[in-house]
Amino acid sequence: GLFLLAFTNSSGMLLLSGAVIGIGYGSITPCLQTLAIQASPPHRSGYATATYFTLFDTGIAVGSYVFGLVVAQAGFSNIYLFSGVFVLINLFLYTWSQKPALAKGKRDISMAE
Repeated sequence: GLFLLAFTNSSGMLLLSGAVIGIGYGSITPCLQTLAIQASPPHRSGYATATYFTLFDTGIAVGSYVFGLVVAQAGFSNIYLFSGVFVLINLFLYTWSQKPALAKGKRDISMAE
């Protein structure tokens, strides 16, 4: 969605990129919340949820402010392109960091029990 937004040149592409980004946020938010809850003891699930959303909202606020400062120099297209690359790098790092845990026989927290 961010790559589409970086190269948007029509209202149709803008709507399509907005839909893809919306689907992404709508699916990744509960997945990450589930990972946060599963990584905490059952009696601390409320704290895990509160911490997750506090940091999620803080990240959006700080990112918006920082990108707002940078956009004057880089332009909107470059910011969206950088954000897309940043998401892909983080996806790779997360996937790479999970392989050692799975290789050691630890349970896969992405699977329901």
